[in-house]
Parts: sequence; structure tokens; C-alpha cells
Amino acid sequence: MTISYDPNCRPSLMGDPASARIRIESLVALADVVKVSSEDLEWLCPSRDVADAAQDGLARGPAMVVVVVVTLGAAGAYGVCGAGSTSVPAVAVTVADTVGAGDAYTAGLLDALYRRGLLGVPELGTLTSPDLLTDILAEASVISALTCSRPGADPPTAAEVRAFRR
Repeated sequence: MTISYDPNCRPSLMGDPASARIRIESLVALADVVKVSSEDLEWLCPSRDVADAAQDGLARGPAMVVVVVVTLGAAGAYGVCGAGSTSVPAVAVTVADTVGAGDAYTAGLLDALYRRGLLGVPELGTLTSPDLLTDILAEASVISALTCSRPGADPPTAAEVRAFRR
């Protein structure tokens, strides 16, 4: 099975960043797919370079980690896998609400991996191209952007995603 992890930091509930970082790093080491927001990274590791943090996450995970992604809000997303790294721009939409954007991104990421047959133990580690990673991140970005284009945590249907991408 594939294990996905998003620390989804809540500073008011998690205590001090140093203690939270230890717990989060132990969970990253168990995950195959990690998605973290730049805001979470800033709280956990102030002023740390996004690419460095993502590469560190990839190195911490099991030998078969497929991808670490850092969402950057309006600046897009950055991802790293064994084959390399990539960045994608944010998808332009009129933002109504950002509630659920991160969860929608993770759902889009997992869906894109699933549709390519990249989830599950035999398939992990087969993300062998930064270009493929770019396509996967772009798909996840569309789902997150469409979620932000309406109030509430209301992710799009597959039909809405297809219509938007045309």
C-alpha cells in the first residue's frame, strides 16, 4: 500500500515547533508521498530553503519514497522524486476561499498517481521522470485551484476538472 502524509500543521495545537518537527520527521520516514505547505515549513523550519527541505524529506523516507511536494500557494508547487525535481506555477483562478485547498491538492496528487498506476508497493519508485512529476503536480494544482474558486471545502468533480483543462 502507499502511505501519504501531510503534516497540516496547527501551531496552536502542536506545541513548540522543535517538538512537532521531531514527530513529523518520524512520520515522513514512514511515508511514500509527502505533501507539505510552505506555511507549515516556515513554522517548522523558519527560513529553510524549500528545495532543501523537500530533498531532506525524500532522503528521510523509506527506500521507495515516490515524491515529496511543497505547495507554495500563489507561487505554485515544488516537487522532488528520485529522478529529480520540478516546479509548476499556480493555476490562475478567482479565489473565493482557501479552505480545503491543501486537502484537495493531496487528493489530486494521489488521484494523478493512481491513474498512472503509481500507487501500491510494486509501483513505488517508478516515478522516473521530472516531466511526469510536472504533469502530476499540474493536475493536483488544477484540483486545488478549482476548490479555491468556490466557497467552502468543495472540491471539483472529475468532469469539472476535465472541462477546466480543455
